[in-house]
This record gives sequence, structure tokens and C-alpha cells, in this order.
Amino acid sequence: MEIYDDKEEFIMKIVGIDMSSQKTGICLMSNGEYTSHVLIDLHKIKDTDERIRKMMKSIKTQLNEYQPDIIVMEECLMTNNIKTVKVLSYIAGVIMSWADENNVAFKFQLPSAWRKRVGIIQGPKTKRETLKLEAIDMVKEKFKIEVTDDEAEAILIAYSMLCNEKLNDIEI
Repeated sequence: MEIYDDKEEFIMKIVGIDMSSQKTGICLMSNGEYTSHVLIDLHKIKDTDERIRKMMKSIKTQLNEYQPDIIVMEECLMTNNIKTVKVLSYIAGVIMSWADENNVAFKFQLPSAWRKRVGIIQGPKTKRETLKLEAIDMVKEKFKIEVTDDEAEAILIAYSMLCNEKLNDIEI
């Protein structure tokens, strides 16, 4: 379903997702502008199976509301915890399936790739917590909003689709 504004111009809707089984950030950008974001926070649900089912349902509900043209999310990287990889793969599968069923483009980005695109420099010894704080600061500076690290990364993942990799500028 394509959306047009009152001037009959196509509105491009990009959704960025910072996914986890406990807290998932989802951001909507419309025509290159920040529109809104949500944080799905299910960390208080201790039963993993119940939490995953609720997370999947909540993400699909948000995607139905946003009706994006493209979904971009962070690639699930291998960790030492195979259970974590499995859970993230299940959730990613639901998002990819939703995209396919709704004829929506889908793209994975490596964390280092989207960070580079938005201008966050990541060295080999840069700690994850440092990168999260940089993301929060960047969102505060660029979008003038206070957010958590999950929200900040979702916003920047969506924003990265608008950035020219070489010039770190908006693509036109």
C-alpha cells in the first residue's frame, strides 16, 4: 500500500528495528524525517517462551500500524550464547515473514555498517556500552529527543538508510 500526501507525492516510510527478546526499539522515518518511535519493553516477563511470543506479536502490531516501505534491522551476530542466537533468529524470522507477506523491502545491516553510515566511529577495542552512549548522544543532538539505548539505536538504524556512506550526508 503506497501512501501519498495532500500534494499526491509518494511518502517513503522506513522502519528501523533494534531487536532483542527483552526490549525492542522501533523507529519510523517518513520522507527522510523522524516521525516516531516506540520501545517494546517486556523485560519483566521472566518466562522466555511467553516473552518471545509477546515480543513477536507486539512487533507485528507496530509494523501493521506503521505500514513501512522498507524495514532495516541489525544483523544477528553470533555470540557465545546459542540460546540468544536462536531467540533472535525466531524474532527476525517473524519480521522477515511480515515483510514478505506485506510486500515490504527488508534489509539487514551489520552494527559496524550502520554506525559508520551515521558517523559513529567504532574501533576494534571500543566497548559496547561506549557505542550505546554515543548513539544516545547522537539522537539527542540530531533529533532533540531523550531516549534509551534501544530507542537510540532503532532511530539511527532507520536514519542510516538516509546517509551516504562516503559523505555521511543525506542521499537525494
